[in-house]
Amino acid sequence: MNPEDTQNIIAYAKHLPDHAIIVEIGTCEGERAVLLADSSPLSAHIWTIDCGEAELYGFGGFYRADPVQKGFMTRRLLESRRRYERKLSSIFTASGHKDKITFLFGSSHPHEYLSMADWPVGRLVDLLLVDGDHYYPSLMGDMLRWMPKVKLNGYVLFHDYNGWDVAMATRHYLEAYPEWVALEQTEMMLYCQKRLIE
Repeated sequence: MNPEDTQNIIAYAKHLPDHAIIVEIGTCEGERAVLLADSSPLSAHIWTIDCGEAELYGFGGFYRADPVQKGFMTRRLLESRRRYERKLSSIFTASGHKDKITFLFGSSHPHEYLSMADWPVGRLVDLLLVDGDHYYPSLMGDMLRWMPKVKLNGYVLFHDYNGWDVAMATRHYLEAYPEWVALEQTEMMLYCQKRLIE
């Protein structure tokens, strides 16, 4: 992330209410989850989602594989998952936020090759940071699944907004759902808020 977006994320996180729920799609190396934990209220909680190496197989690729391939892929994914979870646990522990950050291994789309833990019914999100798969259909799936879970006056932050798929999917979603208002745009990110429709 560039310095401008880092400062913006810190500012948005600092203004969240006590017991805020933050969801990050796209954990990567965990730095942004730690930044959110550092900047948000002590009582806030961060849920961060990533599927690690599973993305190498493409959407639905696991189900299309033959039995021998599935066996190999399963073993490789389990080994990769264990390494990834250990690495993130170490990072979150070293940051002092192990209890404030929950990592969910899997896809942000429950119908795909890996399923994350079911999101509790009725749990609303104060801040959603979207930086998962940047292809139009996948990003639209993330928006359709997660943006309705954001509270009124809550925020969604789109990373890599300078990419064609991200910009187009976001524009189409915002046109269809007028309760979402674009607040500001930087070189890499778009910041939006959910407002009451009058």
